[in-house]
Amino acid sequence: MFAEHIYDNPFTNQEANEYFAGKIYSARGQSLIDSSFLSTIRALLGSRVNDGEVFKVDIAQVNGRPEQVIGDSRTKIERFVRIGEENETDTLQICGIAYKDARDWMTLLGDCFTDTFSGYVYVPKITEFFRKSFNVMCFINPEKRATRVFFDDSVNIRALHLLQCGIPAYLPWFFKNNSLTDDEKELLASLREKTSAKYNAVIERIAKQYNFREMKIRRLLEGFETIFERRERENLAERIQGIMEEINSYSEEISRLLREKRDMDARLLGYDLKIDQDGGESELMNFFLTNKALTLVSCDGSRLQFVASGKLTFFDEDMAESVINNENSMLYRPNRRDMNGVIRCEDMKKLMRAIFVDQTIALQVCAAYSITIGGGVRGMAHFGYGASFANYLPNPHIDQFQCLGNHERIINQCVINNDYIGAVSQCIASSQSLNFGDGVVMTSFAQKFYDNSPNAFLWLPNGKMATPKQAIKYLKEGENE
Repeated sequence: MFAEHIYDNPFTNQEANEYFAGKIYSARGQSLIDSSFLSTIRALLGSRVNDGEVFKVDIAQVNGRPEQVIGDSRTKIERFVRIGEENETDTLQICGIAYKDARDWMTLLGDCFTDTFSGYVYVPKITEFFRKSFNVMCFINPEKRATRVFFDDSVNIRALHLLQCGIPAYLPWFFKNNSLTDDEKELLASLREKTSAKYNAVIERIAKQYNFREMKIRRLLEGFETIFERRERENLAERIQGIMEEINSYSEEISRLLREKRDMDARLLGYDLKIDQDGGESELMNFFLTNKALTLVSCDGSRLQFVASGKLTFFDEDMAESVINNENSMLYRPNRRDMNGVIRCEDMKKLMRAIFVDQTIALQVCAAYSITIGGGVRGMAHFGYGASFANYLPNPHIDQFQCLGNHERIINQCVINNDYIGAVSQCIASSQSLNFGDGVVMTSFAQKFYDNSPNAFLWLPNGKMATPKQAIKYLKEGENE
């Protein structure tokens, strides 16, 4: 039983939470300790909970003795032991009972629970299954598809991981006509491993069946390219209504207003045709779906935010070689500081030549952008890229100085022309560019190579990612062969 905490994986990240919101979710408690229970539930029930149905996981802990609760046995259970409401359906509720209080509570549950809550039956095979680990009592209500599981231990990582092994037995109605797949069996078996490696691998494999990335892009970008037309259509429709009122009030203006109306009707028809032809799919949506250099962050109204990434491609090779050959340049003395104590000058020159002259080592870069309809493009400085871009160097032009250079004019003209694919394509080119003639930017760029803990943003010929020092070591080993 592995003890690592599982906080974030493909079934509990933001994209998965958006997909499962209102379908399979956790009511409380679990996220404070570990998110694996919700992850496992979603992996097993994601294809078994039908559209329109809702399934909830609820985890809590009881502390205290039965005699501290006033009333008869039924009242004690109703007031203290019960989690949630009696009439809840499609629910799995897990209740841990602190060990010193567990025996009295477990006895009381065995004597009174099925009498207290009609429709529930005790499942002895689950008690027997967990007998060597701890005392577990499970009560299920097949009609309401609700399950209550009690165990004589505090809510902890070991207990949560072990209890997940019994999910098919807790919820038999989901698996009666839809038995476990090989991947699902392997997932449950992995919970008994000493490390989380196998569990994480199986979760990743099952999650690929959902393609959360595609679902997010389709949801956020649906209709984005017709926002301008929709707004114009609404404005024109309102104006047409006003014109008709004017016609009724001012007879002398009838001819002029009718001509104006006919013109607007033609424009309105044009907008309607474009909206009808959109059909939810768009060129921009397909561009994001097929272009792995793009990561969609958000699409809020008329504002689109995304990250462009890839290999540094666009730079002046002659100027790069000139700067690299100058041992007094900012590459070796950023902010006029001697960095020989961090990386020797000759080693840094060897690395720079491999990247920019010989181009045997690739430099992975990324940059974040915001495009607004009617507002143009903006580079997003100091953007929080997260773990997804751990092997990328944020382009200092954008990340430090929000400078898009000549790309900005081209991108804004594309936005004016409603050419969003052209605008996004220019952002990709901007993210993969570096101006060796900009001393301030190059100083910031060079400093990243001397950081105490730089990311592994260099792609070696052997396909591995490396930090600057690791790349230098690789080059030296190659020379000695």
